This record gives sequence, structure tokens and C-alpha cells, in this order.
Amino acid sequence: MASTEKDRIAQLWKPAGEELDKRNGLKAHEIDTSWDNMAPAPEEPEVKKPIDWVAWIGGVILVGLGLGLIIAGVLDKPNTNALVASGIVVLLVAFIFVAWWTNEGTSEKRPIRVRDTRGFTRGL
Repeated sequence: MASTEKDRIAQLWKPAGEELDKRNGLKAHEIDTSWDNMAPAPEEPEVKKPIDWVAWIGGVILVGLGLGLIIAGVLDKPNTNALVASGIVVLLVAFIFVAWWTNEGTSEKRPIRVRDTRGFTRGL
């Protein structure tokens, strides 16, 4: 059982310490594992997403229907309130449908990766 934090860190980084021992003559307990020594990992290239045709077509149809109901409600004086209200509801449904279908903002987040000065990468 390790008695100090430095010994615990040395045990965790033992493979790295042995590797550095061969190259630089450093022992495992001499490795600087402080977070001050970390640098951000290189950025990964942005992956271009394909066009989601279901979201585009469904969104255009629902937005067209919503705007059509609003315009029809404005032009048709006896039923103005009902048609405009239903048009607004259809526009909200269009927004919710496209957001749900594409899962924007709720997709899986990658963990933050940090690369230290020795080239080892670990997550936060």
C-alpha cells in the first residue's frame, strides 16, 4: 500500500516510468504528473455530416403547411383565430420534429482529452 500521493502516482504511471527510465534515465517517482504539465490534445478533423433528407422534406412540408394555415387564416375573416392558431401549432410541431429527428444538441459528447508533454493522452 502506497503511503504518499507521489508513490501512488508512481504506481499508476509505472509503465510510463519504465519507458522513460530507458530513454531519459528518469525513475517512475520522478515523473511530473501535475495538471500544469498538460497540453490540450490536437483537434480532430470535423466530419461532414450527410444531408438528412427526412428532416429536410418533413420540415419543409410542415413549415409550408403551417405558413399556409396562417396565410389562409389571415385571408379568411370568419375563421381567422382558429386557422392562425393551428398554423402556429403546426410550425411548433415542425420545429420539434426536425430537432427530434436530427438529435441536434443531444448527440453523444466526446470526453475531453488532454495530452501531456510526454505524449500520453488521458481523459478528464
